Amino acid sequence: MSTITVTNIKATGETASRSVSGVAAASLKMSGTTGDTTSFSLNVASVTDNGTGDYTLNITSAFSQAQVVLTATCQHGTGDNSDMRVITHQDRNYTTSTQRIRRNYANGSGTTNDGPYSVSISGDLA
Repeated sequence: MSTITVTNIKATGETASRSVSGVAAASLKMSGTTGDTTSFSLNVASVTDNGTGDYTLNITSAFSQAQVVLTATCQHGTGDNSDMRVITHQDRNYTTSTQRIRRNYANGSGTTNDGPYSVSISGDLA
């Protein structure tokens, strides 16, 4: 395998370049209804189901530091009957090779498993 070392990258057709450190280093699409079943993942080795709506993402290639930017979205239902859930990044439960998320009801009444998750994590890899 070859390695290309760069400071900035620019996709074909783009006018602006961006810092390599700003590119998503891990991403995941996961079904919350069947636990840790993933339909797509990049740099995520596995997902640990810690209980209802509580998951640990096990990172394949570790980050250089535990503090990363994690963005996650999810949806319950379809069409006009759908509602969004709140996903929290568990700041007390992360390392350079694991990140933990919890999916809560929007009204704060507890956690839920239902619906799909989409997660993107940005940070420098070790």
